Amino acid sequence: MARIIIHKFPALDRGELTELLALLAAAGFECDPDLDLEDLEELLATPETEEGESADPTEWVLIVILSPECDADGDLSRAAGKVSRGGGRVIGVWPRAGGEGRVPAAIERHGSDTVPWDAERVRVAISGETVSWATPTGAPRAEPATRRNKC
Repeated sequence: MARIIIHKFPALDRGELTELLALLAAAGFECDPDLDLEDLEELLATPETEEGESADPTEWVLIVILSPECDADGDLSRAAGKVSRGGGRVIGVWPRAGGEGRVPAAIERHGSDTVPWDAERVRVAISGETVSWATPTGAPRAEPATRRNKC
């Protein structure tokens, strides 16, 4: 079961958050809107859930509404790195209105997918069924180059 946390960048207004929660619900996922990046480190380190189940860091999914403001947010890079290094997924969702089509650097480095504002595409990205790097219109875009260390 995916455990979803939403990156609430400073410019994200309550209406956008409500719309994103509705999109996640339409995709079949629940999310606690009060979870924040400050909770992330503790959540990733917690060995058990409240129900006493084993918490698996690969179940964590960080959802980011892709906007120009994301690039200026240093917390996003730190959080995306922690989630991806733990084996979780970092998914960029283009805003309903489309957006500029520019992927923030943190998503280029640590992201798993970029998808348009579409419940089915979000569901597939969260479940990890396929990898999708899409433009705001849903057209395919080139995957980011994988960074490799030279030996």
